Amino acid sequence: MLLHALFTFFALGASISVIPGAGYLPNDVRAGCRVALSENITACSDMLQYPEEFIPTSALQEICTTSCSSGLMAMYAKASSACGTGSVNITTNVTSTLLVPLDLAGELVYRYNITCLQDMYSCSNECKLSRLTYIKHYGTAASARKN
Repeated sequence: MLLHALFTFFALGASISVIPGAGYLPNDVRAGCRVALSENITACSDMLQYPEEFIPTSALQEICTTSCSSGLMAMYAKASSACGTGSVNITTNVTSTLLVPLDLAGELVYRYNITCLQDMYSCSNECKLSRLTYIKHYGTAASARKN
């Protein structure tokens, strides 16, 4: 739920970012990580942040571009370097959960890969690994596009 809220709360303009600003993650997350996750990826359409069922097929050509894929891979590499793979404990009211900030970047890459997937044969090894990693962390990908 936190991931979905972070992705859909601020879908502004013709660019995307993993989080809307560095202040949206707790101070326990490294400053460099927060900055890396809040940088705009101008090569990607903001429609990538919409729930998959609200993305019209006609928009796929705008979303599924090599420049967006490259921008996402660059963002993920930067986030991986800045964030590492450690988790941060987040407590709100009486609820406590562990957050791995790098997973937020991975979620956006996963969204791109699953939105732009045409069939399993066109899915790159990165796409398959991203999907398997997502399923491992978050459960089945019930909303995965089926052809």
